[in-house]
Amino acid sequence: METVLLVLDESGAKGYDNNKEQHQGEFGVMAGFALPESKAEAFVSGLSDIVQSFATDGKLHITDLEPEAQETLRQRLFEYFSECRALWFYEAVYVQGFHEAHGRGKQLVEEALGARRSAVKLSSNPTKESLHGELFLGAFGSGLALTMDYIGSPVHLKVLTDRVDAPLLKKFEAQAGQLLNVGQPDRTEVTGFDTEKKEIVRGAIETSVVSGHDALGDFSGITYEIECDDNLLTLAADVLANSVHHHLKQIQDNTPGASLNSPEAIHGHPLQHLVYGAPAGAGSVNVADTIYRHPNSRKESGANDG
Repeated sequence: METVLLVLDESGAKGYDNNKEQHQGEFGVMAGFALPESKAEAFVSGLSDIVQSFATDGKLHITDLEPEAQETLRQRLFEYFSECRALWFYEAVYVQGFHEAHGRGKQLVEEALGARRSAVKLSSNPTKESLHGELFLGAFGSGLALTMDYIGSPVHLKVLTDRVDAPLLKKFEAQAGQLLNVGQPDRTEVTGFDTEKKEIVRGAIETSVVSGHDALGDFSGITYEIECDDNLLTLAADVLANSVHHHLKQIQDNTPGASLNSPEAIHGHPLQHLVYGAPAGAGSVNVADTIYRHPNSRKESGANDG
């Protein structure tokens, strides 16, 4: 079974759904690239040749570099990506869109709980959803699709990210498992309190997707692992993610709330010719741009409809 490395890093916002945007159009990005493990040694050797002239004491401290040196490093890395024809992908989500979408969902849950007439009271403590986790889900999904398109199944995905804390790593693993097991029953343990019997009761809710999941593909031959590391591969992903964030941020000056995951959005990026996953053509949509779109885009859409 072939192993493919999915190297990911994030840039920009990465909080929870209770956070509102700190400035108009604030968003987070996760970007990455796919690399067959059989080609990793040669690819890393090329990265080393580029980076060594910027390193001190054998390590690269990119934040310590002067702006001019940082730009030179970016250009050399982008040239290397082009030479290697390294396909890459990204996912971007607006903070305010993420906040409002989950707010609407929580409101519906509260209304449903309020309408219940059972003696058993269920916990109504809302959970906080992670923007960082959502970015990972989108990027992992793009990396998975790229791998299926160019390599096929069976395949083992080895996800490499920079170092994150244990709870977030657990979230990443849950997101990856959720995507790969789409269509399988999802069981959630539920705890409540019976006000008549004065006792805690426990149960479970099981949900299933009965149709539509076949369109996503057959993931039965896909296995995966997630590894946190700080190396030349994650450095390249870091530079890539920061460049995408910088590029998309410039769009906000002219078109606040514009779609972030589209060919128009990424147009003009030095590596736009190698990006994978941005939908193109009439009727094509991106989940993040649809569910988590910025309120400004909804207002403009309403005005245009009128």
